[in-house]
Amino acid sequence: MMRVISAVFHPLLIPTYLFGVFIQFHPVILTPYNPNAYLWLWAVVAITTFVIPVISMSFLRLTNNIPDFKLHNRKDRLLPFTFITFFYGVTSYMFLFKMNMSMQVGVMMIFTTLLIALLTVITFTYKISIHSAGIWGAVGILMAHTMTSVDHELIYPLVIAVVTAGLVNTARLHLNAHSPNQVLYGSVLGFLVCFLGVILFG
Repeated sequence: MMRVISAVFHPLLIPTYLFGVFIQFHPVILTPYNPNAYLWLWAVVAITTFVIPVISMSFLRLTNNIPDFKLHNRKDRLLPFTFITFFYGVTSYMFLFKMNMSMQVGVMMIFTTLLIALLTVITFTYKISIHSAGIWGAVGILMAHTMTSVDHELIYPLVIAVVTAGLVNTARLHLNAHSPNQVLYGSVLGFLVCFLGVILFG
């Protein structure tokens, strides 16, 4: 069960889930696009933030640059994280300057990219929980939008996200993938970067 939780809520899937939540509960941030384009936009997010990074990691695996996809060893994470930071950075640029997405979406992507970049730098000296950073980053984004939204339509997704984040942290500890401190530091970093980014600039 804990392995399923870790797989289903893999950090690379979080942007796709989060974008789906906004389409369903808070589509106003997708202005100026109309509802007919939402599925297309969701596909773009999924391809750029999940499919392409997975393909790049598969290439690294095939060329023996990484031993497996679990990346238990801290040093094995550096090259994949660098690639992923690049892909997310390109996506942020594309959203803001090529696709004319709203500033709110752009800010979410920019600070998600910043979070990955920080995790990459930290990984040079310390192993930190990426799962925890990813899911708590989503909680931070949802909380910030809930606080600034008039209708608070994101309150239920926020509650579900908090519960899910607790399950993900528990799964990482149960699987002995991380120490309590690594999970704690990942959670705090993910939440603060994404929450403050949206509050201050979104």
